[in-house]
Amino acid sequence: MTSRKKVTATVVNGSLQLDEPVDLPDQSRVDVTIETGAADKTSRPELSKSETAGRDVQSRREAFERFRKLTEEHPLHLGGRRFTREELHERD
Repeated sequence: MTSRKKVTATVVNGSLQLDEPVDLPDQSRVDVTIETGAADKTSRPELSKSETAGRDVQSRREAFERFRKLTEEHPLHLGGRRFTREELHERD
């Protein structure tokens, strides 16, 4: 049976030490793919949940603002018919 789980680990004396336990029997053989940088927390301090949430809200606001500016600078002109307000809200 094949299963997949993403876990993070820390290199200690050349060996990987998992950051959390896994539910596998001792001596289990596993395939490992190493992706550096994605889980590297040495370059940033640990944040509490409230700090992370606030940071996430702020980064989303900044991303949306950048997106809004880009759409104003480079609007999409698809060449289609532009409907009037009355046509858009027409009811039978």
